[in-house]
Amino acid sequence: MSMMLMAMAMKIKTGNPLRKLVLLKLADNANDQGECWPSIPYLAATCEMSERSVQNHIKWLHEQGFLWVEPRKSKNGGHQSNIYHLTLERRLRSPLEEDEKGDLPPEENQEKNGAAQGTGSAGANGASLSEVPAQQIRQGLSFDSLGVAQPLHPEPIIKNLSLEPIPPFPPNNSEFVEPDKDKTDRGKPDWTEPDRHYRELDNPEADHLERENLTRRSAERMDYGAYLAAYNELVGDRLPHAVTVNEERKRKLRSLVKSLATPNLEGFRAYVSAFLDHAKPFYFGFGDAGWIADFDYLLRQKTLTRVREGTL
Repeated sequence: MSMMLMAMAMKIKTGNPLRKLVLLKLADNANDQGECWPSIPYLAATCEMSERSVQNHIKWLHEQGFLWVEPRKSKNGGHQSNIYHLTLERRLRSPLEEDEKGDLPPEENQEKNGAAQGTGSAGANGASLSEVPAQQIRQGLSFDSLGVAQPLHPEPIIKNLSLEPIPPFPPNNSEFVEPDKDKTDRGKPDWTEPDRHYRELDNPEADHLERENLTRRSAERMDYGAYLAAYNELVGDRLPHAVTVNEERKRKLRSLVKSLATPNLEGFRAYVSAFLDHAKPFYFGFGDAGWIADFDYLLRQKTLTRVREGTL
């Protein structure tokens, strides 16, 4: 992280809070030369927005001169995360407001400048409120004294306007008091159909069974094949592919997905992309031991913690 770029990004106005968040995240990942290469899924998961929104914000930042993009391809022609070169110093010298003002036609700029300079409500004779003597202000201003044309249809003044007071919250009388029920009916449960569901959930055992059923149904709906396909697509030829899904892998995958900030397939893709972007060459088999990370290693909770803390 470059503290200098973070400070620059904090000072720069982008005109959109989500766009500012993407810019701050890029500055957080950049080195002192302004280079960073986070993936789009990683930025989307960190900034809590869709990948399309991240791409649109980066496109806008590129068009406005906040950064320039260097595309990257792997050896086999696959797509890798682009390298973003931040150019924030130029933005500090030419703020966004000046650029937007320069894009306007000369007539609109003249009107804009005139509105900013003539905020003193100049009258028909060219005099502004700032030129009125203080004594005349204390005595009371009028349309004639300021040379301002009087409105043709002034708003009528309503005199003797009275509002009826709001009555206090319901008086304690028989009209607003619920009629008392018979004492013999107070102890009987009201087994109406709408209440039965909530009365059953008041039972801790029934509540526990209901939660287990919901968890079991959500686990059954989980498409494990889609998670394996997403993993194999992202790792490409850098890590071994996962082929089968046994019960142990299902259990670990469910536990991992629950721990993600976005507990679904998109969050899992963002997690795998973050691992690929930040892991050292040792995890890809370039160490002396020849060990290489695999699908089971990424299912560990310790690996998720290291990715979040940046200790890979």
